[in-house]
Amino acid sequence: MLRVNQYRLYELGMKLHPLANLPDPALYRDYFLELFESRNELLSLRDELPLRVCKPTLDEAIRSIDIALPRDWQQAVSKLSDENAALPTDAVFRIADAIKNFEPVLAAELQALYSRA
Repeated sequence: MLRVNQYRLYELGMKLHPLANLPDPALYRDYFLELFESRNELLSLRDELPLRVCKPTLDEAIRSIDIALPRDWQQAVSKLSDENAALPTDAVFRIADAIKNFEPVLAAELQALYSRA
């Protein structure tokens, strides 16, 4: 039987859901931590669960965050020195769309996984 930590999924939702409503413009420094933690959670989820149906939307969510936040820690942190740096407008919309698309597909896939297990 597949075991999924329900609290971890709750925490994932708490991190992701605000990203579906990013304002435009959004300051880089205001969303740096949320983007960083959300991407790490998504990467962990992809590695830990046998997800198939939602994998494309999961990968798109990760890619959309990559546009706004470099994976290289030094590059990501160096952008914090500019207090007025905004997230690129296209990245804001891609992140919001990707999260909105990912959440229901993940919910449906987890429901299917539980019903099979």
